[in-house]
Amino acid sequence: MGDTKMPECRMHKDCFANRGGRCVCLKSNVFGGRGCPFYKSAAAVREEKDGRRSGGKVYGDRNV
Repeated sequence: MGDTKMPECRMHKDCFANRGGRCVCLKSNVFGGRGCPFYKSAAAVREEKDGRRSGGKVYGDRNV
């Protein structure tokens, strides 16, 4: 049934897209020897969502 298998990823265990050692967002995790450009920690994603709910992100002392 095609190539729908999620790639194994052990590079960033705290990534928001990592579920049980597999990437749920990308079809391939081959980046030519570089780190994953898609990586974002689950904590950072939660903080961004919280910022959006409260009216925007906070940069320094400004709410944008």
